[in-house]
Amino acid sequence: NAMDEWPNDQNNTQLFELFVNPWPFADLVASDTVAPAQAVEGAHFDVRYTVTNLGSGPTDRDSWKEQVWLTRDKNRPHPGQGDVLLATVDYAGGALPVGGGYDRTVSVTLPESLESGVYYITPWVDPYAQVLEDTLAINVNPDDPNEIDNNNYKARPINVIGTPPPPI
Repeated sequence: NAMDEWPNDQNNTQLFELFVNPWPFADLVASDTVAPAQAVEGAHFDVRYTVTNLGSGPTDRDSWKEQVWLTRDKNRPHPGQGDVLLATVDYAGGALPVGGGYDRTVSVTLPESLESGVYYITPWVDPYAQVLEDTLAINVNPDDPNEIDNNNYKARPINVIGTPPPPI
């Protein structure tokens, strides 16, 4: 049932001032990746990296997954591009406050039968996007600036001595 109010329908809308307080999101940033500059296929070594919450609020979770990948480039790890998952670890140290962080050491083993060349050791924090985050512009990863949560991973080059590349 519609009611015809014409010509007196000017009272159908009203404006109210409304303040919305935005929820401050965390922004997990992986940095300072340390790994050997050179290794042979099948080598076992430690990878070190730092995780810091550089967002505007604490993390909304107190645990998440982390991974270390061997990648062919500096962008987001992707198994369809030949990237290899080396290790998965759990973080269960509680919610990270703004500015809070930790250092991580993960032992990894390179696959056997790798072709010689330049690869990247890439730690990836929260790969399953369990933590509600907002990538702040100041924290963007310059290696992959157009990807969502691009500062959750940080690549470091490693020269792998392995199987010689096939002749051209």
